[in-house]
Amino acid sequence: MPLSVCSGGACTSIYISTVTSILSSFSLPLTLVVPILNYLGFALQLVGLASIYSANKWRSLAFWLYVAGMAVMAIFEGWVGCIFIIAAVVLNAKTNKFVYGKKLFK
Repeated sequence: MPLSVCSGGACTSIYISTVTSILSSFSLPLTLVVPILNYLGFALQLVGLASIYSANKWRSLAFWLYVAGMAVMAIFEGWVGCIFIIAAVVLNAKTNKFVYGKKLFK
């Protein structure tokens, strides 16, 4: 839960205040950076999709849950897509055990 600070009847989140103050030191308003964060989030989702694909290719249920979650998040507002992606990551972690020290390239 974010920590809220109230002063003079106006309350603000400490996290947003911190992000805003860091951005303002570079003369960037928060409203200018928010659209860029959407593209950054989409790029990170593609990295996650590539990771699941590299583990099981397209045959796994985790891959298709992740794709469905990304599609739902792109079309609708809400938490349904996040739930799909979290379920895909948990399912992938249960079916594919990572072995430390295993050589990826032989």
